[in-house]
Amino acid sequence: MSDVGWGSDHLEPVKKRTIPLWLWITGGGCMFAIGALIVVAMIFGPKVKKWLESLSQPEVQWPELALVLPFDAAPEGVTIARWPAPNLDFWRLKSTEDDLYAFVCAPSSDKPGPWGDWLLDPKLAPMFATQAGSFESVEGTLSVQGRVLHSVRFTRVGVPPAPPEPPPTPEDSPEQRMKELLQGGSIRGDGIDLELTPEGSPRRVLIWLMRGTEGETVSDEQAIAFLAPFRIGPQH
Repeated sequence: MSDVGWGSDHLEPVKKRTIPLWLWITGGGCMFAIGALIVVAMIFGPKVKKWLESLSQPEVQWPELALVLPFDAAPEGVTIARWPAPNLDFWRLKSTEDDLYAFVCAPSSDKPGPWGDWLLDPKLAPMFATQAGSFESVEGTLSVQGRVLHSVRFTRVGVPPAPPEPPPTPEDSPEQRMKELLQGGSIRGDGIDLELTPEGSPRRVLIWLMRGTEGETVSDEQAIAFLAPFRIGPQH
C-alpha cells in the first residue's frame, strides 16, 4: 500500500478562505444552502430542479459513486443520497436493517485539504461539525480484501438526550429529503473511518461508517462486510 500523509496534508501551505465552502452546507449554513438552492431552482427553472431531485435518485447516484468507489453491483438494502457540496463528491449511504450509515467523501481535486484532520477527528468533518458532544479517536489498521488500510475508530462522548421524533411529513419533496440528509440528527452511534484511496491515485477517497443508535458501534467484521461489494483490494 502506498504511504498516505495521515493528518499531515493540512500542514502544507494552502490559500485560506474567509469562510470554508463546506460550511455553507452544514449546521446553520445547510438551511441557507437549501433555501438558496430552492430560490435558484425557481429562477432558473427545470434544469436546477431536476439536479436537486437527482441527488436522492439511486439510478443517478450509484453510477456516480462507482466512478469514485467502483463496485460490481450496488449493495442490497442500502439507500444513497448526495450532498450538494462544492468542490467535493459527498454521498450518504444508509442501511436501515443494519442501523448503519456510511459517508463517502472524494475531493474533486488533488489539492491539499483538511481530509486527514477529518479522519483523525470526525468532529471536524462537515456532517458532524454541528452535532453536540465530541469524539474520542484511536488509530489502527484494518485489512480489507487483502489490503491493509489505516483506520480511525471513534467513540462519541457527551451526547445530549435525543430530541423527540418529529411528526412524519405528508409530502416527500426533494427539499424535505435534502433537509433530513444535511441534518443527520438521527445518527448518534460510534464507528470507524478509513481511507480507501486507490494506490497511485492523486484523488483521496474517505469513508466513515457509523451506527445510528447511541452506544453501539461498527465492528471490524461489519465494516468488512459492508465494503465487500466495493473494489478495495486485490482479493476482490
